[in-house]
Amino acid sequence: MHQTYPQLSAQLLWMGEKMLKTVPSSMTQTNKCHRCGATSYKPVIKRDESGTMKPSGEHQCVACKLVFSNIDEWRNGPAAKDDTPVTRSEVK
Repeated sequence: MHQTYPQLSAQLLWMGEKMLKTVPSSMTQTNKCHRCGATSYKPVIKRDESGTMKPSGEHQCVACKLVFSNIDEWRNGPAAKDDTPVTRSEVK
């Protein structure tokens, strides 16, 4: 018998008519790419003026290759300029 926990809401993952698993919402991923949903990123390594390979201060999503300098850009998308809403066509 399936045990339920009323204090935890759950997110159900479905494939067609078959339920794959139930994940408590407290465990769902909030640290993910706003564009593709990937849950990891890596530092961008570039050559400096002397030719040494070093972290550039930017990061790149491992799935969609989005390059960003602020983690909030990766999670939420680019900040709107002058309070103008960001459209999907601007996020590439």
